[in-house]
Amino acid sequence: MKKRSVTMYNMVIPMFVVLWPPAWFFTSIMGGAGGVLLLVMLVGNLAVDWLVTALALRLQKVPQIKKKSLAVLIPVWLSGFAADFLGGIPLFVLMGVDNDWIYENISGYFYTSIFESPYALAATLLDILFVGLLIYRFNRNWSLTMTDLTDQQRKRTALTLAILTAPYLFLLPTRWFYN
Repeated sequence: MKKRSVTMYNMVIPMFVVLWPPAWFFTSIMGGAGGVLLLVMLVGNLAVDWLVTALALRLQKVPQIKKKSLAVLIPVWLSGFAADFLGGIPLFVLMGVDNDWIYENISGYFYTSIFESPYALAATLLDILFVGLLIYRFNRNWSLTMTDLTDQQRKRTALTLAILTAPYLFLLPTRWFYN
């Protein structure tokens, strides 16, 4: 296999790396805007998870929406982060594979735009689906069991969370964020 020669003039981090919580943790330790962005991400994610949970419960006409959605908020939030973390692993693995075909057709596009390669787009969409399935399973089997929802209500709420909070930002072209 032929070795690639890479000169890095500008370190580019794909969007899924930027959204990956450990990356934000290390960025915040190093100072700068990372700490502010970390705070915005954490609070924003918490708000979205609470709104989606409350919406799912409201659509099912569950009584005491505020009480029940707040009771599961932290576990739902943590489940989302765990799913995003686990979903980032396959993409990191693809980026680390030393194979010309994978780099030229998949992982190389993580640095620009996945929409330029059907393989990179397919890999990213499969990963988003994988994360959505994890969000569903974590919430159905753990987070939402901390309240008195019926099994059907847990399934519907978990499905709503999986569909609405899957990491669609993985699709954003990385080149939008640098020159």
